Amino acid sequence: MSGIASGMAQKLLVDYLGDTQCFPLVYKLTIGVIDYYGQYTDSKCNSIPNTLEFAKLLKSMAPAATTIEIACQEFGRQEVNPIDNFGSNSEDDILKALANVLYASTKRANLYMYKAGVEKLSTIDDIPPLSSINFGYSFSQPAHKVLVRKSASTLQYLDIDISNANMILYGTDGEAVVYPNLQHLQLRWCAKHDTDPMVVTAETVLFPVLRTLQLGSHYPFNNDVLFRDNAATLEYLQITLDRGDVSMFNRCKTFENKHKVLRHVIINEDFGDTLFVSQADEIKLLKNLMSVAQNLKTWSQTFWKLPIVAMQRGQTFDTIRVLNMHLDNPSFFNILSLVKALPALVNLNSSINGLGPELENIAIEELPDHIASTYCNTGKNLQAWEINNFVNREFSLFIDLVLLLALACPKLRVIKSKPKALKSYSVKVANALESGSYSKYATELNRMINAVPVKPKKPPPIKPKKAARPARLAQLAQASAQSLD
Repeated sequence: MSGIASGMAQKLLVDYLGDTQCFPLVYKLTIGVIDYYGQYTDSKCNSIPNTLEFAKLLKSMAPAATTIEIACQEFGRQEVNPIDNFGSNSEDDILKALANVLYASTKRANLYMYKAGVEKLSTIDDIPPLSSINFGYSFSQPAHKVLVRKSASTLQYLDIDISNANMILYGTDGEAVVYPNLQHLQLRWCAKHDTDPMVVTAETVLFPVLRTLQLGSHYPFNNDVLFRDNAATLEYLQITLDRGDVSMFNRCKTFENKHKVLRHVIINEDFGDTLFVSQADEIKLLKNLMSVAQNLKTWSQTFWKLPIVAMQRGQTFDTIRVLNMHLDNPSFFNILSLVKALPALVNLNSSINGLGPELENIAIEELPDHIASTYCNTGKNLQAWEINNFVNREFSLFIDLVLLLALACPKLRVIKSKPKALKSYSVKVANALESGSYSKYATELNRMINAVPVKPKKPPPIKPKKAARPARLAQLAQASAQSLD
């Protein structure tokens, strides 16, 4: 910011591009205001005129820009007098002058602030309603609420780190705040809070067109206020659930035959924290939540058990095509059961924890016949399997696991894993198919020899031309001087 206030930024821009350069097709203009606190000081700089000229120059270079984004960051905070940085004007004055010019007559105004003085920017009366707000630090000051509430009717994107999510629900008059255009809401950290039943009633709709909802920690409310009337638009959900949330969502019938476009779901680790898969409530919620989802990612150590338990109760999840499981530890037997419970599964990312006690008593050379006869066509649509972790580092089992799963999943053709597991993969598979217990299935399993994707080779780097030697440069300089004489 000091570079803008001192005129240095404008000078560099003009020196590099000239003051008449124009980019008529540019529709988005982003300016990063990075403050290094005192590293560039000039108490005599004419900061406001310099800031205004710089902003006007940017606008003239991108006359068609309809989206303006100011990204504020700070580094190296020190206890310095802000007057020393910006002459007779404060940081607040500089931001105000910059924002007022850049945001004038724009359709979309975006603000990204990371450890910056949002309380100062929020006092700018002329700042237009924002389309996007991203606070990369704690959302806790009254000034934060001022900005959000002022822009509630125009916000399309809101990303904040917040402890009390009630701050975005209520206005200064105590009434509920409606976000009629908000499509993306990310609450990075939330504590549990009760909403005011007199304000947020069962009929209150605050986020009617939400498409993406990301909750970095707990679900913050004691009701389903974040999900009301957006079942037709919600496509992406990241959520952490505890036992109380499960009961509440079932009681409110939040996900029962409503969400027709919800395709991507991430369930964080607290979902399985108490291993309560024996209860019907969790299966019911999961079934409703997964009614149309195609892409599921979990960070739970026990989540993989739920589809298996549901299958044992006669229920399947017919829409899941992609499943990414992290922090889990299923055995190979569990993997077989899981792909059976998810008949539409195409891509699976999981760890592996041995064969499992159900298969460990069978001799390894007898397993191919056992899998081929018992689990044939179990995962009829599975095409790719990525092993993200070997729980007991059993790399020696890797080739067996791949070939056994390929016997159960006839469309499996892509294998990914750690480099150590993939070392000499094709050679080991080919050797296994030539003799031994897999040889009778060689025709069927030949597709697995080249199942590991080959990374494209990087083009060789372009060698820079050799610079002239100092002695040669001296000769050229001397010859040039003689010619001028």
